[in-house]
Amino acid sequence: MEGVIDRPLVVVSNRLPTAITVDDDGSITLRDTVGGLATALSGARERLRFTWVGWPGPLDAPGAEAALRDAGYEPVHVPAHLEDPYYNGMCNAVIWPLFHYFLGRVASNTAYFPAYAEVNAAFAQAVAKAAPPGAHVWIHDYHLMLLPALLRALRPDVRISFFLHVPFPSSEVYRILPARTELLRGLLGADYIGFHTGDYTRHFRSSCLRVLGLESGFDFVSYEGRRVGLGVHPIGADVQRLRNALRSPTCVTRLAELRTHWRGRRVLLGVERLDYSKAIPLKLAAYEEFLRRDPQRAVDNVLVQVVVPSRLDTDEYRDLKNEIELMVGRINGSYGVPGSTPIEYLHRGFDIDELAALYRVADVGVVIPARDGMNLVAHEYVLCQS
Repeated sequence: MEGVIDRPLVVVSNRLPTAITVDDDGSITLRDTVGGLATALSGARERLRFTWVGWPGPLDAPGAEAALRDAGYEPVHVPAHLEDPYYNGMCNAVIWPLFHYFLGRVASNTAYFPAYAEVNAAFAQAVAKAAPPGAHVWIHDYHLMLLPALLRALRPDVRISFFLHVPFPSSEVYRILPARTELLRGLLGADYIGFHTGDYTRHFRSSCLRVLGLESGFDFVSYEGRRVGLGVHPIGADVQRLRNALRSPTCVTRLAELRTHWRGRRVLLGVERLDYSKAIPLKLAAYEEFLRRDPQRAVDNVLVQVVVPSRLDTDEYRDLKNEIELMVGRINGSYGVPGSTPIEYLHRGFDIDELAALYRVADVGVVIPARDGMNLVAHEYVLCQS
């Protein structure tokens, strides 16, 4: 993006891409976390120096805040009483399901939006303090849709970009949102807004017209005398990182073990974060029907289903995990034989070397989300096959 290289860069996201651990001797260790945004920005982190502003979670350990700042992070303090209505409420019970077209899952709690606005205001104060004069501030995702306008009011000298990592819904769906006006005006505080696909950009322009009456061109919206640029920037897999992983001793050893373990069977691989948008129960139901039509397929095939833990502090996601595990148990109980099960279920995260081995050994990658912003599993699978 124009302006990223020739200005100091500040990246802003809901969570910082690091976890804090306290060693036995009281020293602080920072460990990179695995997540979609952290993975998407891994290339930028290797090539550019920037300050990363975000919520680190509780900072209970003495010296944790100093350790974060020494590593180039600027923590944002979110009051404990706002965490649930902001994150589990407005972000993940209102915006997430609506933007993914799961309208029956959208919550209606009047306390959610005020908490969301208050947290966005806290982010604005933190970014305004951390950004050098004339900096380029790059804001990420649906948790911070009010931030561009709030930051522009505090720091009109900075250049503001926003990137949405989830779908932007069609205008008739977006208009269901009670806070539709506030969120659009918040986003339009940016100088530039990026989306994954042309459809999402078109939906945004249509919503600006239907909700705010704003005229737009193919790649801009006119707002308050400014021209807010719009762009399509589909993210891709980190090619070099996967190539390096495939050549690593860990991956080579693991690949040989897996080929021996599944010798003579066709390997189908699914890799998903635990989320209803990934349609994992539908995939399992389809696989069960595949086996029902010919039970011999349970011997000749194995579905390796990786489910990366996510949001298990909410009842909805715990219920989804239980549903998936009950289905896996039922299918294995119905079609498995001693020493061989038709589904191998793995509910945990994987490092890149082990994941690359799974991608390489699989004969089929099964990627069937009901709705996704930009799913990279298919990209990664194809890269590891070549």
